[in-house]
Parts: sequence; C-alpha cells; structure tokens
Amino acid sequence: MKFEFKSDIAVIVPFYNCEKFFIKRTIESILNQTYKNFKLYVVNDGSCDEKKKMLVDLVKKFADDRIILLHKENSGTGDTRRFGIEYAKEKYIALCDQDDTWKPEKLEKQKKFLIKNNCDFVSCRDTRYYFKGEELIKIKENSYEPISEPATSLNVAKSYLCSISWHGGIVPSNTFFTRDCFFRSLPYILLDKDICEDLSMVLSFAFCGVNFGFLDEILVFYSVHANNKGKSINTNETYNLKHIFYYLDLFEKKFSPKEFAKIKKQTLYNTYLNYSGRLFDAGEIGKAFQAISNSLKYRITAKNLRRFIKYKILLSKKGEK
Repeated sequence: MKFEFKSDIAVIVPFYNCEKFFIKRTIESILNQTYKNFKLYVVNDGSCDEKKKMLVDLVKKFADDRIILLHKENSGTGDTRRFGIEYAKEKYIALCDQDDTWKPEKLEKQKKFLIKNNCDFVSCRDTRYYFKGEELIKIKENSYEPISEPATSLNVAKSYLCSISWHGGIVPSNTFFTRDCFFRSLPYILLDKDICEDLSMVLSFAFCGVNFGFLDEILVFYSVHANNKGKSINTNETYNLKHIFYYLDLFEKKFSPKEFAKIKKQTLYNTYLNYSGRLFDAGEIGKAFQAISNSLKYRITAKNLRRFIKYKILLSKKGEK
C-alpha cells in the first residue's frame, strides 16, 4: 500500500521473540489508525532465527510502505527504543509494545491534544486484556487518576518517585511525545538491560522540564499474558534499586531538603515493598524477608508489617532464620 504524503509521526515497536498472534494484531491496530501520516518502525532486538523469519515474512504480507523493519543485536527494550527513535526522523514519537493494541483514533487524538495544550508529552488511559495463550480471559480497566496538582515536571517526578508510578497512565504504549524532548532527555535515560526503562524515560523527561499532558480517554489495550515482560518476575535487585538511587541523586537539588527527605523516605519504602513481592512470587522467601525488613526502616504500615510477619513465619517453618 503506497502513501504519497510525508510522515510526521514515528511509531516505534521493539520486537523480541514475540508470538505471531500478538505482533500481528499490534501491527494491524497501528496500520488501521485514522491518522495515516506516520511510519511504523519495527525494531528486531536480536530475536532467534525462527522469530526473526516469522517477523520478516509477516511484514512482507502486510505489503505496506509505512512499515520499516530494522534489525540489531540484543541490548534490551530501552536501548531498542532509542535505536528506533534515532533512526527515525519524524517530528513526533509514539511508542507501542509488541503485544499491545490501539484504538483507531489514538494517534489523531493525541497529536491534536499535544498541539492544542502546548505539551511535549501526552499519555492516555488504557484497558488491560488478560490472555491465556491466544484466548482472551479477562478485561480490566486501569484506574489511573491524574495527579491532583498541576502536571509540572517536578510534580510528575515527585508523584512518580513516591508511588513508583504516575497516576497518569504512563506506560510505553500510551505515550506520544516530541522527538526533540526525547533527545533533550537522552543523557539522563538509563538504558541498561536490567533497568526499568519506562520509569527511567519519564523521570528523565521530568528532569529536563518536559511539559506533560494527560488525555483522559481509553485509547490503548494493554496485553497481559504468560510471556509478557511486564508480568515476568525479575529478582535482580538492580532492576528495582539502581535506577531509583540514580534518580533520587539526580533530583535531590530540585527540591527543598525537607521535601526531598519525605520523597526519599516514601520512594524507598515503596521500592523495597514492591521488590519483596516480586521475590516472594519467585519463591525466594529469604530475600523477600530481607526486602520487607528494609522497607520498615523507612515507613511502618499495616501492609509491610503483614508481609514481615508472613515471611518470617514461612522462614521459621522452613527452618531458616
């Protein structure tokens, strides 16, 4: 399919050993956008030969000139997104994970919102689709709430650090932003494989004073399934702590000493609390107990006390201290 106009939006989709069912529906939802003036950059992050061939054959079948297929050595999702954005020359960037889908009006509405509200970055709401294999078994709307304060960079950073999320729907597939703001922020984005690249990108944008916006509409369907990276158990402590300490150091001088002390306390409480849950789900009870013990150093709540007692009882039953 040929399009004669010049694209101004680059859609970046990192691909790594994804099943055909998911990547096919992702590409279809992007190609079916009401806004047609874009290019779709699918970046293969060193997938195995079988998945690479599947992707190449699939792109050929779509026969759409807007799809640009790129190949690179494996370096992780964050670095793969950077690779695609640097390759693309379009003014605006939209990210989409390899297994998520969009409503047809997603690009059109986000571009209009960004321009009208003079934003650099806009996110939206999404609905979670739970799959067992290729069967859709549950649908659940994410309960994002825009932060009550104005969405200034510092307020976004504060909320994002303190809750390890910003109540504004910032997951990659929901985002739309200018290419310029990405490159302004690039020196501060951590791209290591084990780093939570979503958190890193948003905090780097906030550090550089990006204007945030939130389009209060469901425009994305986020897929949750057995092979979904976001649902996998990552028990590497680096994943949960390295990026947190890096950004706490980066933002320390942006806040007053008193306010920063509160932010740091709440951030580390939540970090160790979340880390303990991941470890527990992975069956690493000893490490989970140590993590929840660390959370108690920063804040004592009913939630982490219950976990502390639960993990301690389990360790006693196993004969561990």
